[in-house]
Amino acid sequence: MVFTLEPVGDGATRVRIGEDFAAGPLRRVRNKLNDLVLHQRNNETLRRLSDIASRQTADERAER
Repeated sequence: MVFTLEPVGDGATRVRIGEDFAAGPLRRVRNKLNDLVLHQRNNETLRRLSDIASRQTADERAER
């Protein structure tokens, strides 16, 4: 799994995830089902990361 961070504005960062099966029975089979599974999992990971970052930003503002 590779995370790429790219500044996109004042206090904003774009996060991208690149992933492929590296072990297990599916690593030798590259197909649309694998892509769909990884895409859904990565979307959920990014959504959770966004929620954490948003809460931290809100907490920091509240402390001021």
